Amino acid sequence: ITQNPTKYDPLKHPENNKIRREWFLSEMHKQGKLTKEEYDTAMAESANMKFTGDLKKIINPEIQSYFVENCIEEVINDLVTELGYTKDYAKSLIYRGGYKIYTTIDQEMQTYLEQKYADPKTFPKINNPEYPHSSFVIMDTNGKLLALVGDRGEKTGNMLYNYATHIQRQPGSTIKPISSYALAIENDYLNFSSMVEDSPIKLKDPSTGVEKDWPVNVYGQYLGKITVDEALQRSTNTIPVKLVEMLTPSKVFDFVKASYGFMGLIDPNDRDLSSMSLGGMTKGVSTLELTAAYQIFANGGLYTKPYSYTKVLDAENKVVLEKSTVPKRIISSETATVMNRLLQNVVEGRIYGKSNAKLSNTPMGGKTGTSSNDYDHWFIGFTPYYVAGVWLGYDTNISINYKPNPYPAMVLWRNIMSGIHSKLPTKDFQYNQNVVAAEYCIETGELAGPNCTKKSMGYYKPSFIPPVCTLHSGTAQSADGENHNSQNPVSSSSSSVSTSSSSSVTSQQSSSSQSSSSKSSSSKNNNGR
Repeated sequence: ITQNPTKYDPLKHPENNKIRREWFLSEMHKQGKLTKEEYDTAMAESANMKFTGDLKKIINPEIQSYFVENCIEEVINDLVTELGYTKDYAKSLIYRGGYKIYTTIDQEMQTYLEQKYADPKTFPKINNPEYPHSSFVIMDTNGKLLALVGDRGEKTGNMLYNYATHIQRQPGSTIKPISSYALAIENDYLNFSSMVEDSPIKLKDPSTGVEKDWPVNVYGQYLGKITVDEALQRSTNTIPVKLVEMLTPSKVFDFVKASYGFMGLIDPNDRDLSSMSLGGMTKGVSTLELTAAYQIFANGGLYTKPYSYTKVLDAENKVVLEKSTVPKRIISSETATVMNRLLQNVVEGRIYGKSNAKLSNTPMGGKTGTSSNDYDHWFIGFTPYYVAGVWLGYDTNISINYKPNPYPAMVLWRNIMSGIHSKLPTKDFQYNQNVVAAEYCIETGELAGPNCTKKSMGYYKPSFIPPVCTLHSGTAQSADGENHNSQNPVSSSSSSVSTSSSSSVTSQQSSSSQSSSSKSSSSKNNNGR
């Protein structure tokens, strides 16, 4: 091993290297290892010796991307869990064992994402003196990781803190679609336009014993009866709370844990209303975990744990690891189609107008999330091509002060994903063809009759199609002649469960239209909650 290689590096310290090498030549001549002629020739060469090489690469060794470092961590973890290796031994094999890792990276997309995250112009304006950290994850609709960045700015070192995978933060309202709404629609407690009661529940303050209204809505009021479609667009807090209360926090916890494998879920702390309905978890989720959960709305209800490599070979090209990518079903394809349509409406914005995340050239759905006091900002969105998620926040609890500017997570998501989709042909999602498309009455949530003036398009599982509006066309009768009006578990009045389709419905189509506005409200725009 060369003595003090840094001090005598010929590119960094050529003079030190010259002194050292000529000392060696002198010692070799003194000890008879070199003749006088050989010594003189070598010294002449030394006097004019020039070294070639990239000094920049010497000073700054190759910087690995966040994607590559995450992939290495994934392989090491799999070597430990699947083959029983110690972590140190697994690391030694990766770095010195001649292993070949076949990654899932889309290099063009990764480079684009890194360039965008290195450019301050990519990031929307906020009012804080220092900009928060941010992470971004892009995968296909079946869990294959394509690109990832762990913080904003240019990456200047290796093994830096990765905010896409190393940190767990409260997901806020992004939990609502993947927990309460998906589970309730899967079990036919709700349909697309069920009437639900936007009103608080009573909670007793443990310190004072006084009951208080909870939760509050970001729009500062309670609206009474609204449809599920409207509740999700408004990001109403009261409805998911009542859904989780009805389903039980324990059942929802088990569903979320088994479905998505969130590592930060704490049992029993997170088996409660706040955690499962509003995302107020003890620790939280990573950007990678949360993004992966939304794949179920883009692919028909299936979940594949996100992965960044397909196989690993040893120095002799023998397979050491091969990634299993068999998906598991989380919700039915019919439920996934209904949820997909609901989340498209969130972005399309019948109530508030198109969201700041909306892409101009492709259909998409998504949901924002904000933790208490604006500590964390999220947007998870999906298109027929990709599922992508963005997070912004600080290391400590510092509020992100963005008003009156647009909600930054949505703008940042669009700034990245618009470029990703710019050259892709427009295509639609693959919907379950059993799902029924039909206009519903916004005032009742039931199928629109000829006298209903406020209507919107809804999408219904065959197992839960509402009757024709009773308010504007009399008592509804289903096709079998029975009255199927029944009380919704989360509302004093609701659309009914129907066992057979009304003649006014049509099969699922790839496009929809909406007309008329919903209940007017003086509340502030709550996009981004």
